[in-house]
Amino acid sequence: MGTPPAVLCPDDGQGPLRLAGPVGAPPPPAVPCPEHGHCSDEDLMDRVARHSDREAYGELWSRHNTALLFYFWHKTGDWSVAEDLRAETFLRVWQARKTWRRKGSFRGWLWTIANHVFIDWLRKQKPWSSLEEEAIASPHPGPSSRTAIADDLRGICRAIWNAFALLTPQERAVIPLTERGMSDKDIASQLGVTVANVKTIRKRAREKLGLPAAVSLIDLLALARRCNPGDDTPPRVAGELGTQLPPED
Repeated sequence: MGTPPAVLCPDDGQGPLRLAGPVGAPPPPAVPCPEHGHCSDEDLMDRVARHSDREAYGELWSRHNTALLFYFWHKTGDWSVAEDLRAETFLRVWQARKTWRRKGSFRGWLWTIANHVFIDWLRKQKPWSSLEEEAIASPHPGPSSRTAIADDLRGICRAIWNAFALLTPQERAVIPLTERGMSDKDIASQLGVTVANVKTIRKRAREKLGLPAAVSLIDLLALARRCNPGDDTPPRVAGELGTQLPPED
């Protein structure tokens, strides 16, 4: 998997802005400022464009990164490539922030950038496939793509639900504790194991659930619920883990 550029915005007067956390993560802060939570996407992007507001940028990442990851995964069939394309998309959002004009929705602008990222990647593949014609003809995901992604998510959630029978009590415990932001040291203390054991247990649990390392389980479940409003599997999965999905918008 390729390594994304380390410096995202060297020209904003605040010093180099570096990727934090896993590949494809937004610039710091990792947790968006609560005051931005009620702003529209367009208001947030206005702040990014006018003031290089990193917290607003982080909130946009929080809202859209999982959908982008699944879009690129659906297009490429490769989680590693999807991560790289997601990172490149948000890098271009930052680089193009001064060109943002509030003439349409942020979502449409974001997906146009994502489509250009995908086409650029596709043109580097040999031989070219019919996917390029589809991508050029549709600047962002149309109904067929959205339906396919929703079907993918529904299938993944049901597979996760069925896989719970394979998890040990420790494996069931470690994932929600990790999702809540608890450190490995604190998880180890709570479970009565070593930090090394925590890493092993988490890796084994995610493998049993078929959950890629790049994906937050709660983000995946929340996205699946939005894509499939009538499916009760996402909240059931969250309940089985002893946690809840965030409120719907």
